[in-house]
Amino acid sequence: MCLKVACFLTIFLTYLMGTNFFWMFVEGLYLFILVVKTFTVDNIKMYVYALIGW
Repeated sequence: MCLKVACFLTIFLTYLMGTNFFWMFVEGLYLFILVVKTFTVDNIKMYVYALIGW
């Protein structure tokens, strides 16, 4: 019982840390596109950022 709880918590916390890093990546990508790629025609929609982050 205790081993299952510890395994679940380890997997859950690893998932949370991974999503945290992916959201930081998405924020950096968004800022890059906002600053550098301002004058291009092709814009990435917000749902693409959410899909990458999750």
